[in-house]
Amino acid sequence: SDPAAAALAQYVPRMLHGLIDQWGPKAETSKAELKALVGMLHPEQQASQLVLPFDNAEATQQMFSLLKLASQAGEARVTTNHSSEKLRQLALSIHNYESANKCFPPSAEARGKDGRSGLSWRVHILPFIGEVKLYREFKLDEPWDSPHNIKLLSRMPTVFAPVLKLGESPVVQPFHTLYAAPVGEQTIFGGEKPVKLQAITDGTSNTAMIVELAPEHAIAWTSPEEYRYDPENPAAKLYWRDGKTLVVYGDASVRTLRLDNSPEAWNAAFTMNGGEFLELK
Repeated sequence: SDPAAAALAQYVPRMLHGLIDQWGPKAETSKAELKALVGMLHPEQQASQLVLPFDNAEATQQMFSLLKLASQAGEARVTTNHSSEKLRQLALSIHNYESANKCFPPSAEARGKDGRSGLSWRVHILPFIGEVKLYREFKLDEPWDSPHNIKLLSRMPTVFAPVLKLGESPVVQPFHTLYAAPVGEQTIFGGEKPVKLQAITDGTSNTAMIVELAPEHAIAWTSPEEYRYDPENPAAKLYWRDGKTLVVYGDASVRTLRLDNSPEAWNAAFTMNGGEFLELK
């Protein structure tokens, strides 16, 4: 839009200076050269477009390389922050559920004879994200895809909606979410019995509670399906931005972690009482 182009014209030089300071070359002389290059930049707004006039071909190439880096870094920060806020809200809602029911969702009353619930933890925390009316419409003794409950799939609260990288357009099925719990042996979610807070003997600050899945692995938000990870490659299906992914821990802290951490470190984070204390970075 025209206003967006006008705003960008004002902030491009400032943005590039900040980028050089944060991610530019270590040598001060090289930084000075880049800043001199930025000083030659005089953005011209033409309706909804921003034109950066340069006659020197080498200078043009350097400038657009810098602009691309600035754009990628900015996009990653914006979407990461947005998703982090959603994950933090979900984590706090889970803790509010735990305070009310003395266990993580679903409680024993919400499980069938086999110890399982036909609905996801996302459904069970609805009263704690301001969706009491929607929660009361579910038949808790029926599976998520029963004739009655499947009608509520399209009522997905916005907190579960995916936050994708800017400019990315992967196919995410309607009413599917990327926010899932890692499920395996000794995990907070996925067992046949509800987990109490004191069962997390590794400590809540050392135990992952929710991860962000890659779009192709999105799951229906009401489904009890979660992220059943492969211990050999536990981070294989996680979403990434700049080589990092978001993880919510049992203490409700949201952390940005590198995907290239070792499988041992990921497995240690996913288990609540394995006795391992390998730090994810």
